[in-house]
Amino acid sequence: MADETASVFRPEIDVQEEIKRPRLIALLFCDWGNQTADHKHNLIGTFDRLILRKGRTGHRFYLYVRTAETLDDPINITFFGPGGETVAGPEYRVTAEDRVPGEPVQPQLMMPFLFAPPVEGIYWVDVSYRRVSLGGAALIVEFQEEEDADGTNT
Repeated sequence: MADETASVFRPEIDVQEEIKRPRLIALLFCDWGNQTADHKHNLIGTFDRLILRKGRTGHRFYLYVRTAETLDDPINITFFGPGGETVAGPEYRVTAEDRVPGEPVQPQLMMPFLFAPPVEGIYWVDVSYRRVSLGGAALIVEFQEEEDADGTNT
C-alpha cells in the first residue's frame, strides 16, 4: 500500500451564522401522509414523476416542506410550468410549536395538493421566503393513453 494521507473536506462556513439563515431543508412529493399527536410526519410513497392519463383533470398528492428560520413571514410555494409560467402559487404561514429560545427553528408543513398540470414536461416547485427563493425541486409530468397510466414514480 502506498503511503496515503487522508484529507477531510471542511466547508468554509461560520456555523453560528449558517444556523440563523432561512433555508429549505426538505421538499417532497408523496402519495400519502399524516401527522401524529407529537408532530411527527409519516410520508408514504415519495416520488418525483407523475404519470397521468391524457385528459385527466388532476392528481391529488401530499406536499411536505421543511424550512429553517422562516417563522416571521409566510413562505410561498410556486409551481412553474415547463415554459417558466406560474401554474399554482399558494402562500402558507408555518408555525413551530414548543419553540425554545436560542435553539434553531425548523418548521414543517404537510398538505394535500390537487395538481392539474396543463401540459407534460418538467415542472419546478419553488419555496420562497421574503421574496427570496430558498430552493426547490423538479416534478416530471408524463401523459399516457393507457387506462392504468395514473401513478407516481421515482
